[in-house]
Amino acid sequence: MTFKKNGEVSKENIPFEKNNVFRITSKTDKFEVLVDNESVITFDFSETKLKTATKSRSKK
Repeated sequence: MTFKKNGEVSKENIPFEKNNVFRITSKTDKFEVLVDNESVITFDFSETKLKTATKSRSKK
């Protein structure tokens, strides 16, 4: 597989992994997954409301 972020290749020749994670840093981020040089899915986050994640604290 190949990953593209905002039209640019970000990772190539990735073995299949069903739990891939895409790090979204901007509302303009768009991710595309290619298999055998064919686009199979595109993730567009332009309508997404981004929030700052809060870290959970473990109880002692």
